[in-house]
Amino acid sequence: MVRLDVGLMEQALHNIIQNITVHTPEGTHITLEANYLDDLLMVSIQDDGPGFSDEFLASFPASRHEPGDEKKSGLGLGLSISKGFINAHQGSLSLYNLPGGGAGVDIQIPVASSKLEYLYE
Repeated sequence: MVRLDVGLMEQALHNIIQNITVHTPEGTHITLEANYLDDLLMVSIQDDGPGFSDEFLASFPASRHEPGDEKKSGLGLGLSISKGFINAHQGSLSLYNLPGGGAGVDIQIPVASSKLEYLYE
């Protein structure tokens, strides 16, 4: 059992996957994997797209777009919102690039958490 606000988690995952579909080329593959390890719910979402720019990774979550690329405007907003929803579960969200190309988003949420820190309190 994992204590979750299902609506917040659903929206967080939706935001992440939507960002992938909007900001990667058509035909990009998306992999979603969930595991339980060391009292953590671990969710990994990866794609085989172009990955994140170094500037975006360095400035996340403060950055909301990649400078100079108007097509990717708003890239960080959905991810920042997702990060807030994950943090409300006392969890963490991290972004990275895969060694062979593509991007990854890892979510970790403590299973034993007895209290959610709701954003609306």
